[in-house]
Amino acid sequence: MESDATAEFSMQQVQNIAKIVLRLVQDGHTFETPEQINSHLEPGICTKNEVVDNNTVVRARGLPWQSSDQDIAKFFRGLNIVRGGVALCLSPQGRRNGEALVRFESQEHRDMALKRHKHHIGQRYIEVYRASGEDFVNVAGEKHPAQIVDFTGNKCLSASADHKD
Repeated sequence: MESDATAEFSMQQVQNIAKIVLRLVQDGHTFETPEQINSHLEPGICTKNEVVDNNTVVRARGLPWQSSDQDIAKFFRGLNIVRGGVALCLSPQGRRNGEALVRFESQEHRDMALKRHKHHIGQRYIEVYRASGEDFVNVAGEKHPAQIVDFTGNKCLSASADHKD
């Protein structure tokens, strides 16, 4: 069962969304085709031959080192990350280093992700920067992850290889 605090928070979220929708309708907005927002990250594999749009990828830095692909998806909640769209970066010693590449379904979602620059996970603020599709494919498209070195000298691991159900 949910705790009272969680239920209260959820109810506040619903009320806030209702206020936003009412305001949009009052301002003359019409809703034509609703956009579906994924509620969880689905594991998947990116192939080395896959073409990834340069306008759909970000690099997140400052993540807690123990962050999983699901934790990163939670940070970007409300934005659609493609299946297998999180690649965790590793230090030269093979440990997670607090960086990840994240691939979104659209440029619009990537642009909204960039607005989360310096938002927090716990006490840590997260830096969010643009990255290229090539960066993502080089990291997530490896047959054996952790073969690519990023601009800080660290290796990266595809979250699809890291994900556990």
